[in-house]
Amino acid sequence: MAINFTRMFTAIGKIIGGLNETTAFQGTTLATRANTLSAQYVSPDNNLVNSLFSQLQNTQNAQSPWVTYLQSLAQATLIQECSLDRPLNNNSVASALAAVAYGLRAAGQTVTESPATLATIPSLTVGDGQLVFAASVNPSDLYLADSYLLNVTSDQTTGATQYQESISMVGKADVGALNWLWPQGSSVNTTLRAIDSAQTTKVPPSFATWTPFGTTAVASAGTGPRSADTTYVPYTITGNGSYFQYQLPTTLAPGTFSYNVFMKGNAGNTFASVVTVSIVNASGTLISTLATLSATSGSWAQSSGVWNFPIQPPVTPSTGYYLRFTVVTGGTATVTVAYPGFVSLSPLYQGGPVACVWSGTTAFGLADLWTASTTRGTSETVSLIRGMERLFTLSAYSPYIVIPTGNPGDYTDALVV
Repeated sequence: MAINFTRMFTAIGKIIGGLNETTAFQGTTLATRANTLSAQYVSPDNNLVNSLFSQLQNTQNAQSPWVTYLQSLAQATLIQECSLDRPLNNNSVASALAAVAYGLRAAGQTVTESPATLATIPSLTVGDGQLVFAASVNPSDLYLADSYLLNVTSDQTTGATQYQESISMVGKADVGALNWLWPQGSSVNTTLRAIDSAQTTKVPPSFATWTPFGTTAVASAGTGPRSADTTYVPYTITGNGSYFQYQLPTTLAPGTFSYNVFMKGNAGNTFASVVTVSIVNASGTLISTLATLSATSGSWAQSSGVWNFPIQPPVTPSTGYYLRFTVVTGGTATVTVAYPGFVSLSPLYQGGPVACVWSGTTAFGLADLWTASTTRGTSETVSLIRGMERLFTLSAYSPYIVIPTGNPGDYTDALVV
């Protein structure tokens, strides 16, 4: 037997349709009419509508029992459809969602995806590091629309350690999944500390203790990306396929990690200076290519990004994973590398994206800030997976229970009617 997904998703789609109709009534129909009436009643009759907007709010709130009923109906439908296939361990939303996720994967089926768009805009006048604001192991179908302000709140002049400054990150308030203003805000209000890859992270900051392959060499002390650091020794990698790699902790657990590296192509290279950042196992089998980077000839460049270590990795090595920086060229270009870093990140909220700040060549100051945003598509209210997030709080179970999504998907947004 199998869960009757067609019947289940058809019913849930109609419930989402009812929820969307109610949301439109609360947030658009009623509000538009109230504004129309308010504009009509001007002096001397404006006193007649003194209670107009309080009555609007009362009427909007009066829909709550209906909205709550729709959520309860959806959850009961989900549980019953799964129970008809086989008894659940307990009649809970979590057990039912686990059964649905397993059943869809077994059948090779998906729900239409609804990815979010993540963006950042730096406004740096003192430091020159990088903000990483990226998708995590949690699918972006679950992310809340929000805009964030990040600013340095403490630097070396106000008590912070240089290159480890305090940075506040604040988003908008989360209105709640059943509110007619949803999705609006994530309630993120946290403090990040700038990460200095000149210090030991999950990997050492000097390539002296990394494992080399091919043509590698020691560069001159004091020629690293930070001119004030006269003792740091960068290393060079020359020729196609040469690399440095380092074994990551064997206790590494599934989750999201961020890397950082400084590099430059040596002046006079006759081939493009390209470096790949990858995760491999002890046998050199590629697990994941994190980035393909261009090193500007003669100039230091900083690069950072993320690696999402899945709950079910594609390869499970007995000896762990390795972070590798490889020169990939058609000839003998030489790249100088410095200050590698690798850290684990936690989602900004349950089921959400991740963020961190890597220090650059110059320390941050109080004037430095960024804006970041998570933007949802225009199809938000007709999305099956987003409606399921509202009704079942899918993000509460991610990344261990994830409904597989795809484009176009087998169970599409057309079911939301």
